[in-house]
Amino acid sequence: MDAVELLPFRRAIGAGIGMIMSAHIIFPAVDDSGLPATLSRRIMTGLLREELGFDGIITTDAMSMKAIADNFPGGEAEVKAVEAGVDFVLCIQSKPAHDAIVAAVKSGRIARAQVKASVLLLLAAKERLGMHENRTVDSTVALAAVGTDAHRDVALDVARKSMTLLRGEAPCLDAGKKLLAVVVRAERPTKIASHDVLATELKKHVPDARCIFIDETPDAEAADEVTRGLADADQVLFVSFARVECYKETSGGHAPMQEAVTQVLAKSGKPFTAVSFGSPYVLGRLGDAHHLLAAWYDSDVCIQAACEVCFGQTAPTGTSPVTRGLFFFKKLSRSISLSM
Repeated sequence: MDAVELLPFRRAIGAGIGMIMSAHIIFPAVDDSGLPATLSRRIMTGLLREELGFDGIITTDAMSMKAIADNFPGGEAEVKAVEAGVDFVLCIQSKPAHDAIVAAVKSGRIARAQVKASVLLLLAAKERLGMHENRTVDSTVALAAVGTDAHRDVALDVARKSMTLLRGEAPCLDAGKKLLAVVVRAERPTKIASHDVLATELKKHVPDARCIFIDETPDAEAADEVTRGLADADQVLFVSFARVECYKETSGGHAPMQEAVTQVLAKSGKPFTAVSFGSPYVLGRLGDAHHLLAAWYDSDVCIQAACEVCFGQTAPTGTSPVTRGLFFFKKLSRSISLSM
């Protein structure tokens, strides 16, 4: 824990971080009571306050999340969080939580001195931010300071350095040859869909690139469309935007019909590249792809960086942080499926 899990917390606290959010996870190495960290005094006070020396604001994560809401009554969970040493309780139904905390203070279950200390921390933070003088933010000023061209340049540099080629060589794609791209639509709603951003980026390199968009669970017609598209392609690309999502057991995986589509691509005998803008484990089921690129995230800068790698404009210098599961490209045969 000291060498890995606690290291970023120690460094952040040493740098003067002002607020830390708890996680609703059980950590029996520190507290074997079965309580999630948010409700554990051993963790919130014993570890964070006393051992790590954090003197800023401790806030909970959303108390409506299932780890809390499915296991503790409303109101009681918020009281337990305050008992644990939390200063700021993040909840949707604020009145029941407020009433329960007030009742706990009146009964003596929560000390008034503790509440006073938390209030002073919050008031001091508001004063530092000037909220006692102006409680609102000018959106035009915020937009001029956040998401600037300079910020995007930094993000693009980070994205380029993160591109990780798990198998094959770069460049993976040839700008002078006809390209068929089979893209699993991104489910996450954004202002501009990631799969559309990808199509635009690919056409910068191969203007007549053909993109076939399929759903997470495509039908038989999708496989037929891919087969027809292969007839006029010199090289093929399969792209997944699979992301790991809370409470969705199938997320980050690879649907059977998607596998059928990738098998069609593999059997074509044409140069076959696969890219994941999300979970790298998707690539574990693409054993027949010649090139496997982990691009990690579906942001526009990651999409740009991945295309640069595929067409040889930049080198893939990333190193995968994942060790378990990425052995597939070393010793998995086609008949073995990766299971996490």
